[in-house]
Amino acid sequence: MRFEDEIGQEATIVGAPVFNTRILPKVKVSAEESFFAAVIAAAEQAYRQGLPIEGETICRQNANLLQHQVEQLLSTSKFARALEDRGITVGVQNGVTGEQANFLRIYFDPNLQANNAKRMRLAGVTQAKLDGWHQQEGFSKRFGEIAHDLLRDSMPIARQRVVQGIDKGDLSFIKFGMELTGDYDPRGGPAVDVMAFARLMQDVLAQEISTLIGGPEVLRRIGARMQLVMQNRPDNLPAEIEAVVVPDKE
Repeated sequence: MRFEDEIGQEATIVGAPVFNTRILPKVKVSAEESFFAAVIAAAEQAYRQGLPIEGETICRQNANLLQHQVEQLLSTSKFARALEDRGITVGVQNGVTGEQANFLRIYFDPNLQANNAKRMRLAGVTQAKLDGWHQQEGFSKRFGEIAHDLLRDSMPIARQRVVQGIDKGDLSFIKFGMELTGDYDPRGGPAVDVMAFARLMQDVLAQEISTLIGGPEVLRRIGARMQLVMQNRPDNLPAEIEAVVVPDKE
């Protein structure tokens, strides 16, 4: 470790031959090579943002590039090989085009203070075009995935906001927090399943009426009316049921 011991001592001479390594002069880069390097750099920037490698998205990264020239370069094997060397796969990503990917980035940007209509104007997309995109399986799937991921990621923040409201003594947050934990039920008890209650009532009536004369017919009419009531349909059956006289047993 003699070299380390000499660092900072009088024996260290900057002008020693080891520092005199010859540096080759810069080689003039052609316009074609400069263009190729610029497109590669812009394509890599687009890829890191999750955008597809297309002429439009590449030109968004570098305003000095001409889209028709970039699109001609995209089809060359040298361009594809250069991207592969950087771990980039050429083609549409996630089933969406460059325009669609740019729209999704703006539309779902959580840091953008704007409503949906303004977001669409910023992305240059009309409602008619968006409706058409939703008919495409790739776009529709990606749209749903991003929306689901944003909602999932926002849940911890939402819970934090509830805790902050509780800490401030806000009664509405306190009630909501107790609802989430099951410590408070604003309905005052368990919800009543109306359909289940109606079925139980029908079973009780069936057991009681089946022992009477004419019971099966009466039971059939009651069952038909109850089905209409439970389905919220008009009840066109007679509202009254004729009384059946049961003779005394001798």
